[in-house]
Amino acid sequence: MILTPELLRPLEATDFAFEVAEGAPVALRLDTVAEARREQGFRQFSLHFSGPLNTPLMQGTYLISHPQLGEGPLFLVPTGKDNEQMFYEAACSCQG
Repeated sequence: MILTPELLRPLEATDFAFEVAEGAPVALRLDTVAEARREQGFRQFSLHFSGPLNTPLMQGTYLISHPQLGEGPLFLVPTGKDNEQMFYEAACSCQG
């Protein structure tokens, strides 16, 4: 799966399944796709996710899936939480 901002923006506010070692996949909602910059033929962008407090994910690479995209690996970093949810970021780049 090759991710681009154009591919992901229409999927904002939808859930992605993140596979975990034990138990059912954890659903994280794609909140925003934030394009950062273009440099030397590459576009850098970030994916911001939110998910439940009761199943926090650690920093690492997860197999993710979405009905419209299929599945593939994504490196995820927890960035914080509030009283209701955890927040995560995935930094991405693509040619273009």
